[in-house]
Amino acid sequence: MKNFVILIAILFLFNIVLNTDPPLIFDVDTEILDETKTVYPGNSVIVNANVRSLGLGSRELIDINLIFKVLDQNNRVILKQESTVALQTSLSISEIIYIPNDMKPGMYYVYVEANYKGYRGYSSEAFYVKRKSIFNIGKLFNF
Repeated sequence: MKNFVILIAILFLFNIVLNTDPPLIFDVDTEILDETKTVYPGNSVIVNANVRSLGLGSRELIDINLIFKVLDQNNRVILKQESTVALQTSLSISEIIYIPNDMKPGMYYVYVEANYKGYRGYSSEAFYVKRKSIFNIGKLFNF
């Protein structure tokens, strides 16, 4: 019985170790350019991401996976773009995210995640999609 209790305790601790999230090892700053914080469907949002390594124990060049997601207010993924980039200590990258013509008006979030062998870091920033007008006032007055 004593061995059984010890076995259960070991399995419990092993389960805790396996189910923990990987440590955050990157500092990620996300900034949406002011002129694209409010857009219409069919336009684009320009996102600047700054990623800094917080110490993987090496100054070697590594390939990290950068994931850009657009989330709605319920955290549902609307869009997702991924790329692989080289990182030594820090990098800055701009990404253009095209907003679909059928995207509904409302508040959305750009979520940026840097990932390398399970080590990660992330940040997000909000933007707003406005309703497209029914008619073009410029065409109405010929300008």
